[in-house]
Amino acid sequence: MVSTHCRSALGAALIAAALLAGPAAVADAGANKRLVTAFMHDVFFERNVAAAEKYLAPDYLQHNPKVAPGLAGFQETVGAWFARLPADFSDEVLHVVAEDDLVVVHGRVSLTDPKTGTPRSATGFDLFRVAGGRIVEHWDSDG
Repeated sequence: MVSTHCRSALGAALIAAALLAGPAAVADAGANKRLVTAFMHDVFFERNVAAAEKYLAPDYLQHNPKVAPGLAGFQETVGAWFARLPADFSDEVLHVVAEDDLVVVHGRVSLTDPKTGTPRSATGFDLFRVAGGRIVEHWDSDG
């Protein structure tokens, strides 16, 4: 049988271990910010949908109803989107903010309207959730 003193010491040790593990368990916002920034560059700026495999979890959850779910759905939808873009389309990251497992990207897209020849631009936001070194969830201002 364990004495009351031993149970108290064991309880205190478990509480201390949990408190010490807390900060280590919190997501590395800096690493998550670098991951999402690299994803934006490799996939959107370079227009390389195959690179998404490196960044998105296989069961990636997409909250934009215009984009098919999962990694394969993302690649199919975004690949088709890239095929329709005008040659002068550009995508620009204006700000990236990260906290714990969430990363917000504020960006701007620019292009020439093919119907009118008028230059156009629009800004928007994307919110990513990162877990295990992969992007696992996404929301945007379009969805």
